[in-house]
Amino acid sequence: MRKQGLRQKKKRPFAPKTADRRHGRPVALDLLLRRPAPSQVLVNDINYIPTQASWFYLAAKMDLFSRCVVRWD
Repeated sequence: MRKQGLRQKKKRPFAPKTADRRHGRPVALDLLLRRPAPSQVLVNDINYIPTQASWFYLAAKMDLFSRCVVRWD
């Protein structure tokens, strides 16, 4: 490869592109940055758990204030 003048293409480090704040439109406030009160902000998550027979689905609801699971099915 060196004799033919070929070189590898170097990878750039990964830089995620997030919100572009340089626009003229209004930007919504991030209300979750403030410390929420208990049971004010709840989040859900679903996980798939493989077993020998089939799949199980685990749905959990968590309180962001205390980081505790409030309910799961």
